[in-house]
Amino acid sequence: PGGSGSSESSFFTRNESGNVVTDENLRMVDSSYVFALGDIAVLAGEKESKYAFTAQVAFQQSDYVAWNVWSTINNQPLLPFQYQHLGDMMSLGQSEATVALPIGGLNLTGLPASLLRKTAYIYRMPTLEYTARLGFNWASKLLMGK
Repeated sequence: PGGSGSSESSFFTRNESGNVVTDENLRMVDSSYVFALGDIAVLAGEKESKYAFTAQVAFQQSDYVAWNVWSTINNQPLLPFQYQHLGDMMSLGQSEATVALPIGGLNLTGLPASLLRKTAYIYRMPTLEYTARLGFNWASKLLMGK
């Protein structure tokens, strides 16, 4: 409800494109307790987000939002979001990928890139159970040639 072009009122402070408008702390404008992140959030005064609509951005924003929720509850200062580009990764099949790292323009392709990409995903799994399941799934597919 309340998106762009909607006649319904909305709890969220939105711009003309329907994005939730935030301050530099990812807190919704005109709110002390509501935070927004990912492709729905846009900084006040901007028409669109200056960040790519990727999991990398949202994942980094989630750390800041979690900290800022805790800080709000405990009357501590909020942290302004600072994005750090960690590179780009793209799967090109089961054992192929391409990876562009922000270190001296380093680019990898093929199996080494695929292994690096999978290592990054396994590292970011929330629990050891998810890590084991994902690793087992990928290993079995690689060994069975699927």
